[in-house]
Amino acid sequence: MTLRFLTALAFLGLATTSVSAQTAPPAHTVFLLGNTAEGDLPTARLQALHQTLAQQTRPFTVVHLGDIVANEGLAAKKDTALSQAERGRADALIALVKGLPLGKIYFLPGDKDWANSGRAGLKAVRRLEKYIEQQLPGQNAFLPTGGCPGPEVVDVAPLVRLVAINSPWFTHPYDRPEAPDTDCKALSKEEFREQLQDIIDDTRGKNLLLLGHHPVVTNGVYGGHEPLSRHLSPPVLGTLYAAYRQNVGTPRDLASPGYQALRKELLNTLQSNPGVVYAAAHDFSLQLTPVQGNYHLVAGSFARSQHVGVNSSSLYNERQEGYATLEYFADGTVKSHFYAFAGGDQPAQETYAGTLFRSPCNADTASRLPINLFILDCPGVTQTPAERRPNAPLQAATVVVPGPEYKAGAGKRLFIGPLYRTSWLEPVRVPTLNLKTEKGGLRPFGRGGGRQTTSLKLIAADSSEYVFRSVDKDVTTILPPELRNSFVAPILKDITATANPYSALPISALLDHTDILHARPRLFRLPDSDQLGPYRPDYAGLLGTLEDRPGDPKPNLPGFGQSAEVRRSYSLFRQLYKDHDNRVDAPNLARARAFDMLVADFGKHEDNWKWAGYDQGKHKGTIYRPIPRDRDQSFTLWNGLLTYLANREWAVPSIEDFQAEFHDIKSLNWPARHLDRFLLQRLTRQDWQDAATYLQQQLTPAVIDEATAQLPAEIQPISGQDINRKLKARLQALPRAVDRYYR
Repeated sequence: MTLRFLTALAFLGLATTSVSAQTAPPAHTVFLLGNTAEGDLPTARLQALHQTLAQQTRPFTVVHLGDIVANEGLAAKKDTALSQAERGRADALIALVKGLPLGKIYFLPGDKDWANSGRAGLKAVRRLEKYIEQQLPGQNAFLPTGGCPGPEVVDVAPLVRLVAINSPWFTHPYDRPEAPDTDCKALSKEEFREQLQDIIDDTRGKNLLLLGHHPVVTNGVYGGHEPLSRHLSPPVLGTLYAAYRQNVGTPRDLASPGYQALRKELLNTLQSNPGVVYAAAHDFSLQLTPVQGNYHLVAGSFARSQHVGVNSSSLYNERQEGYATLEYFADGTVKSHFYAFAGGDQPAQETYAGTLFRSPCNADTASRLPINLFILDCPGVTQTPAERRPNAPLQAATVVVPGPEYKAGAGKRLFIGPLYRTSWLEPVRVPTLNLKTEKGGLRPFGRGGGRQTTSLKLIAADSSEYVFRSVDKDVTTILPPELRNSFVAPILKDITATANPYSALPISALLDHTDILHARPRLFRLPDSDQLGPYRPDYAGLLGTLEDRPGDPKPNLPGFGQSAEVRRSYSLFRQLYKDHDNRVDAPNLARARAFDMLVADFGKHEDNWKWAGYDQGKHKGTIYRPIPRDRDQSFTLWNGLLTYLANREWAVPSIEDFQAEFHDIKSLNWPARHLDRFLLQRLTRQDWQDAATYLQQQLTPAVIDEATAQLPAEIQPISGQDINRKLKARLQALPRAVDRYYR
């Protein structure tokens, strides 16, 4: 069964209570509310919530999700009356936890705190931050700081990590923090994406609660769900206004370009990292919607409510005034509750209670609730015996067909091409990965972050980290959700067969004879064993490669390639900008790029590199060497009628057919053009020739023979000999190819 099917099955079976009774109280509770900037602040509700907080017997956190004090943000002190009223509103919210030693409160900015997306937005949000920090000194209560986009991390409890993002930074149409006048850790969408993924990768043994003001999955008015009355007020013009909000939008609407950019960034990241709750406000309603293994929670109706549209996928979706809570239990269980105000100063009444993630201690295989993938070690609780699915006998090796779905008839072979179909259909004998003995014992600790590759992160007893990457890919994940079940999906999926399933193996063997840093993959099949923990249903029997993860040094381990640090591309760019003593080893990068051309790897955009940093000894700064990643696009064949046309220079500008001769050098290097222009602009033509000559000297015919021999024996006569022949021919032509690229 596929990951998508199992995830859907899990959510369909969500009950309003956990499968097993939860007798212990939550270890930590997070209270979520937002949108108190408009109208009168409901003091009776604040008092009722304060009473509820005062009754808590365990630690808790209150999070205000934005739009805090006024429709135009906090006024300057010169606007005396207005300023005093708004500061009084902030004081009333801060007072929610006053005198309560078990609780803390944090504030996130909303678009209204950015002067309602006005020109003075950055000044307004920084003014509000300064005031709140003065009232709560030493806490860093306003997140993220300085108008920066984030993400910013606060561990509020041993099992709870808050990750705050400044969502108005994406949607604000005027001044935002920009280099060199700010010290934000991220100042671009790319840096934001890298840092958020790094935080998710590093979060182990803690629940991850992602916080922002703008929801990216919403059934509210800002999401384009207008009530019928909007269309009738007045007729025709009301419909035109609603259509504008749904399709073009103001900066506050989901349809606007900035908001869409935020939505794309978060959904793309969350898609590969199930187990996250993203809580937001903005819309004046209460919502809870599961999407691809995560939950999207909206709690924006503390002061007033607005229309919500119908969404059968939502677990809770109401136009009610209230707030939400998340309860985190010591055993890894996560529960959600929604509360609605009935009126007066009465405490809010619970209107929904549901379990989002079950504990890893609950080994009940019949449960349909998803396991909490951030808490895998059953913390603080002795695991109770439960019926387990028996392990399959561990076989030293098994025979696997990597891609039976790529079998094609004459028509598909004509139009899409024969590609590497024969290699995908050929049974191969593959060793089984013994998790008990390999690398001294391996334990899964998270899913990998690739969108097209199913991958599993593993950690060894000495804390070294590895990743298991599936041989087969699912390129349909790049499609919008509404197209994934359409006729487009199987056509796009078939494109996977353009790649050789085992290309990473000979490439690694070739790189072993160069000074280019690289991972060293080995082919395995995962066992059907409970050692895979909650990943067993999705990963048991998976064919893939085990390789080391490029990472920073640890107390007992050096960094990847003996480096002092490892960075992603946009983090590297920041280091080069901040300190001109930092530099890239350009000759080494040129050799890596020439190697990309040799193997026809057209996938070397910025995300497919990491960078190993080394101290320069007597010289100042750090020198960075490239670590190329993801060789899925190497050796690809585009030999069908339609794929041949797609490979033309005037068609898709970023693919290249792997043949003995170099054809379209521009297309081959198109995805890497920005990287090359930025980092290799000082290289001369001779420098590029030196890179090509170096590879010719290192990659002798015997080395190429040895490298292609790393392919499974069954594949040697099918595609190994052809790859060998083409590599030798391309290597001879490499100096001319890099010269064409230089020109």
